[in-house]
Amino acid sequence: MIALIVAISLVVVMGTVALALDRLWLDSADVELRTASEAAALAAAAAILDDSLLETEVRWPERLEAARRRAADVAAENLVAGTPLALDTAIEGDVVFGRLVFDEAELRTRFVQADHAPTTVVVTGRRMRSRNNPVGLFLSGASGVGEADVVASAEATWDDHVLGVRALENVPVPALPLAILARDPAGARDDTWEKRIAQRGGGDRFSFDPATGQVVEQPDGIPEIILRTKTSDGDADEANVVLIDVGSGLRSDRLAEQIARGLAAEHLAGFGGELLPIKRPIRMASSSAFPESALDALGMEIGRRRIGLLYENHESSGSMGYGRVDCVGLVAGRIMALERAGAYACEIVFQPGVMSTRTAVLATEHGDAREDVPANQYVYKVRLTQ
Repeated sequence: MIALIVAISLVVVMGTVALALDRLWLDSADVELRTASEAAALAAAAAILDDSLLETEVRWPERLEAARRRAADVAAENLVAGTPLALDTAIEGDVVFGRLVFDEAELRTRFVQADHAPTTVVVTGRRMRSRNNPVGLFLSGASGVGEADVVASAEATWDDHVLGVRALENVPVPALPLAILARDPAGARDDTWEKRIAQRGGGDRFSFDPATGQVVEQPDGIPEIILRTKTSDGDADEANVVLIDVGSGLRSDRLAEQIARGLAAEHLAGFGGELLPIKRPIRMASSSAFPESALDALGMEIGRRRIGLLYENHESSGSMGYGRVDCVGLVAGRIMALERAGAYACEIVFQPGVMSTRTAVLATEHGDAREDVPANQYVYKVRLTQ
């Protein structure tokens, strides 16, 4: 009798332990699945934010297909219950694109699928019996159930209503201490960002090959602007690019460091920790003559995507190239070529690009209405919104 009671007790204990282990195993699988789905969603968003968005006609089916493939590649790098996560990359599969729309009737924001100019991606990771990939349970014999379905979704949204940038802890802003002439109110100059890039009046000589990470001399449908510094005997007002003082005092060594590493929190301390040129112009000290160390550092940045500023109202203060400018905008792009033009001078071929960064500051983060801030087609911020 005692043996029977012991046997029954052991069965009960084993069943309880099995159920507890299975619960822990499923909870772990759920966390892993959610993590994998989030990573895939962020990867899909990053794949959408490609320089091809600046071409005259965006080929959305190709962009979305590339983003689905990228999401699947990243998902497969993540294990869920010991097995790589596989995503269905069909159009109506596990990676779908659309927009977040506020429903006035239901007073909530909902996802609406769209295949043209989406701003949100939803990735759903599935480990299901219907797909022949359920999560196997730890002690199926004791628990009586051999497998279970686990599903998790992640939603990532990208926003280009950007006010400026802010360095994070140990994450500098991927920006150059450099500003480009935005426009000429008098209309006399054609070497401005407005004329060469916004109005697509620039040449198209170079392209960037993401497979090799190299700049190649081949057109790609994206215009370029030639940036010219002050020459040794030239007028500073003839330049269309300046170095700006973002906590560097325009010292050559500090400028070279910022070019190489970006703008850290200590560089932005004098600006309240952030640069918000879209909210209001920022008056900054500048130099249209570039020190040799800065030129060397810029030469090392060829092909690397970086943020830059736009300026207006250059006020020269002497013949050495120093002055002040009003920074009024934020752009991104790559140095495609750099040619020295004597001491403290060069010509830079700069091509706009598209980049996302955690250091971007959105309108909504400053209490501004998203609709009141113009879209920035060069700089985005990607967030998990679910």
